[in-house]
Amino acid sequence: EALHLANLMSSCGYILPIEDHVLTVKNDGTFYRFQTPYFWPSNHGEPDNIDYAVYLCKRTMQNKTRLELADYEAENLARLQKLFARKWELIYMQAEAQIKVDKKRDKVERNVLDSQERAFWDVYRPAPGCVNMSEQDIKKLMRRKAAFLSSHPLSATIRKWSAASAPNTGPASALAAAANKNFITMTVGLLSTGPTATTNQAHNRPTTLRECDEAALIDQLCHEIEFLKRRIDRRCLRTSKVCENYVSYFEQYAEFDPFITSCEPSNPCKRMYYYYFFFLILKFQ
Repeated sequence: EALHLANLMSSCGYILPIEDHVLTVKNDGTFYRFQTPYFWPSNHGEPDNIDYAVYLCKRTMQNKTRLELADYEAENLARLQKLFARKWELIYMQAEAQIKVDKKRDKVERNVLDSQERAFWDVYRPAPGCVNMSEQDIKKLMRRKAAFLSSHPLSATIRKWSAASAPNTGPASALAAAANKNFITMTVGLLSTGPTATTNQAHNRPTTLRECDEAALIDQLCHEIEFLKRRIDRRCLRTSKVCENYVSYFEQYAEFDPFITSCEPSNPCKRMYYYYFFFLILKFQ
């Protein structure tokens, strides 16, 4: 349990290894270091891609073996360079300024800061295949989306359409097929209203059809969202598997649980009747 707790703290960026860059705690002689409070996830929000680009650019400019970019980091740097092509000169200047400040520090302090900064970005920009602890739960995102829709002006209209029709409890595939059918019809209506439409009749007819299809599409999508919410809340484990897990757990900790295992030696005052002691006293008298 202590090792599991340490792994959770390390995966969140509060504990970092000195030699390795994998955010896990091993039960051996590996040395670890506590993260400085400046890089704690609880002290700031999600970092920006510009900061990540400055960090990667700074590592490429130092030309050190221990600071070489991994394959996925080089791909991220190339992608960010294309994304921020107009701002890349500013990013390069920021990286140069940070390198000048780092050169004024002591060598040991500079090495410690490099490891802390790399551990920080390993949390928010992990390697492929690693667990991303900065990802949010899908249920929290759904609740946030529901709060946003409730404050949207079209939410009243959507709720009216949802209440007017009966709730559809069919499979998600049927709902998706109906939504796709309405989407295709709506797309045809959009294409028909292009420059190829010459007459007013051909121009106005798809507009009315498109409005009806939008209402039907929104209605179908609302039902599909409700169905998927119920699917998320549904338990996926079998009862037999859950019972086996509970039985194995209680068998493992049975001897340490006073509710399952009786105390040794047992107390005769709790398991014998009081009249036994009464007759015993009369016998000796």
